[in-house]
Amino acid sequence: MDRKQELIEKFFSVYRNFGFKDITLDDLALKFGISKKTIYKYFGNREHVIHCVADYFLVSVKSEIDKHCQQDSSPLKQLLDVICVTIRSLLGIRPIFFISLSRGHRRQYLALLDFRTNYFSGILYDLLIDARDDGFLSESAPIHSFVAAHNNLLSTFAEGKKKDEFLPGMTSESYFLFVVSTLGGMATPKGKDQLESILGNFDYSFVERQRGTQA
Repeated sequence: MDRKQELIEKFFSVYRNFGFKDITLDDLALKFGISKKTIYKYFGNREHVIHCVADYFLVSVKSEIDKHCQQDSSPLKQLLDVICVTIRSLLGIRPIFFISLSRGHRRQYLALLDFRTNYFSGILYDLLIDARDDGFLSESAPIHSFVAAHNNLLSTFAEGKKKDEFLPGMTSESYFLFVVSTLGGMATPKGKDQLESILGNFDYSFVERQRGTQA
């Protein structure tokens, strides 16, 4: 790992817990025992630090999703894996990460929105189409509605909720089981058997915790 990447990962460990608004370069330098000169050497300014950290988050999630989509498994299995990647990624971040991006760093926030509404939704749509074509989902399965509902639910991540909730009114585990239940309602008998087989060997017991780890 090169020095710049090492710094990005360290800075992310702070920003994911506290957001971007109140964290200065002086704070980062003090936290990690480096000089501001070192930060300027690799990033130039604070805005570039924030850009690199936001991009690091997106690239990390995309890499995990792509890894699961390249596996030799059924589209339903890949779909559930992608949902799990999403949940685990968000469990490691406090909502202030996204709130502070939306309020002070619009360019990076729009990149996050594009990731969710285009790339991520596109992955879900393609996997659902593959599942339908393979006979796991009914021909009348409301694929567009499923993708839109999932996207809308994730958009509420930064909204008001209790600290032990993943989304308003839902833990991560109940959200995952909601997705499974929705898929079951769209599935053919063959698809229901496939889901039962997948879930029989699937780790979906998410451990609820306060988002992020205090740096």
